[in-house]
Amino acid sequence: MTDMTSYLGWKIDHGQPLGEPAFLDPGSVHWRVYKNPIALAVGGVAAVLLEFADPRIRSGVWDHSTFKTDPIGRSRRTGVAAMVGVYGPQSAARRVIQGVTNMHGRVAGNTPSGEAYKALDVELLNWVSGDGRIRVPERL
Repeated sequence: MTDMTSYLGWKIDHGQPLGEPAFLDPGSVHWRVYKNPIALAVGGVAAVLLEFADPRIRSGVWDHSTFKTDPIGRSRRTGVAAMVGVYGPQSAARRVIQGVTNMHGRVAGNTPSGEAYKALDVELLNWVSGDGRIRVPERL
């Protein structure tokens, strides 16, 4: 991930990060998990599989992102956004969070079975964020 030099037009400089605290403490679970490349890789694959278990999220990703034409690139950008959110200075994390929110604000549609979705739907955001209320969708 350190070979990316920009994200959404913002310069990333891993060698000279801004002297500002991150949102999360270095002792947090996020820091411990994200610094382990094996846990990060396994967790990333598991997260994608869980996200795709809900047809609304699957349709949103498939219909409104570059995942079907560039799954590696999209996954890398998602990974960088997550890394900035965990390790980056708060000002950079805020910019990334706002950029992601702006993109998701334009994502809405219907699944192939006709179920409506919006990326900013609280239920879908909770599912993707893994907030501890994970449930298996009844639509599987």
